[in-house]
Amino acid sequence: MAKANVQTVRYPPEELLFGRVIATILDTKTVNLQDLIRIEPRIVCATGVGLPNVTDEIYVHATADVLTDVINLNAGALHGIERTNPLQLWSKKAYRAWIENKTGGVVNNLAVRDSYLVDSLTTAMRLRRGLTLSGEDKRLETKFNLRENFAAGRLPYRFPALSAEELMRVVWVSKLMTAGATSDETIGASITVPENEKVILTEIACDAPGAVTDEVYVKVDRDKDQSDYLEINVSAMPNSLDYGVKLWVPAIEQMDVRLVCDVAQAGGYHVRYQYIRAPLTLADKVRWRLPMTDGERTVAEALDLSDRIAAGIYPMGV
Repeated sequence: MAKANVQTVRYPPEELLFGRVIATILDTKTVNLQDLIRIEPRIVCATGVGLPNVTDEIYVHATADVLTDVINLNAGALHGIERTNPLQLWSKKAYRAWIENKTGGVVNNLAVRDSYLVDSLTTAMRLRRGLTLSGEDKRLETKFNLRENFAAGRLPYRFPALSAEELMRVVWVSKLMTAGATSDETIGASITVPENEKVILTEIACDAPGAVTDEVYVKVDRDKDQSDYLEINVSAMPNSLDYGVKLWVPAIEQMDVRLVCDVAQAGGYHVRYQYIRAPLTLADKVRWRLPMTDGERTVAEALDLSDRIAAGIYPMGV
């Protein structure tokens, strides 16, 4: 199955986490982190990057839409790999991130971590970004007075979050994994999602007993048909349980978080992750185009959920 990307996002908004080790970067050369992503009809926000700050001659670049090289960061002046450097770079048509080597020599085994949020492109977002409105957008704009509400500052964008009253449970899983040769172990039990609930993976942290190798991965299976949806090289994670890395990956059927080792490691790996359980709401079913009963469809129509979600004003009270 395809790994996580703009096209494979199923339950927007999702915040995707990537960790990889770049085997070789030749002098004056570049290596893509994210290839040129064609985004529409969704919208993407780069939310963070992490890499070692061992040299002043490694650079992080990104291009978003027509903004060429809008990110040009000297790795030596960033936080080290143990912390995420937060970003907020929106793209509506195309996005590309890459690493540049200006060290004067070859750079080997460079660990890099990056994350980005993928969401549906609503009418409110089109107004905010100055995009052309379709006929349907214009209908929603008029229906909900979106332009006036936008001018009044009443259409903020909500990053993924659930209010306290929406949460059913916050679950921590922490395990010591054996990390044996060619092992593929589920970290804790497989998460089976009860009917009319959702689970959301929100944080991952890990540490190794000694030097971190590039042959160990945290992999996430989502639902029953997205195996290896996330594949995160442990070398690109903070080697400390004090620093959990955030993400936002919902599931409505099941979820498995695994530690996969290509080669046996010395000692075990401590791995911790957090997920939350919450009701699968009517708004979720409308937003994610899930089946509804006749009764649910009647309630959704009475609450005008379809138009409010497409306009980008739900759950806000515009």
